[in-house]
Amino acid sequence: MSFVFHGSSVGGLEIIKKQKGTHQKECVYAVENEVIALLFAANEKSNGDYDVEISIENDIPVITERWPGILEKIYHTKASLYKLNSKNFNHYEYLWEPEVISFCDEPVIEEIEVPDVLSLLREFQNEKRLIIYDYPARPDYIPLDNSDLIETARKFEAMGINGAEEHLYELYPQLRNVKK
Repeated sequence: MSFVFHGSSVGGLEIIKKQKGTHQKECVYAVENEVIALLFAANEKSNGDYDVEISIENDIPVITERWPGILEKIYHTKASLYKLNSKNFNHYEYLWEPEVISFCDEPVIEEIEVPDVLSLLREFQNEKRLIIYDYPARPDYIPLDNSDLIETARKFEAMGINGAEEHLYELYPQLRNVKK
């Protein structure tokens, strides 16, 4: 049996229930890499893509802190990493490359409790299994003013996430004046 991983700020789950995700489909998201799964286990204070950029460089997961202290705010928390059977999961072209989804509720095979997500992420960084860019450091493809998020918000709106642009401007009012 092969497995995939699902990261969550909610512990004690026996079934991962499908929910409407970014792609507006009722599904369960997962990935094959436990490091990437843990990056999606941020707490309820997270604004998702507006707080951090999650990407891949040379097959290594990368997380970029978009503003000072956000990693501490959203990852200094407990979480769970859930191991799920991969049989119902598939990758579709509209997904980020590492993502797979299932259109079924998925029973948990194993729960791995993580007492402090940020500490474990730093361990992964030390083991060279994760690259962390602490603010203000960032890869060349992310502008320091975060203006790339304007396009992200527009994509979210096009996918049916109403209010995505307005939410971005609430977090980054300076982006209202940026022409993209």
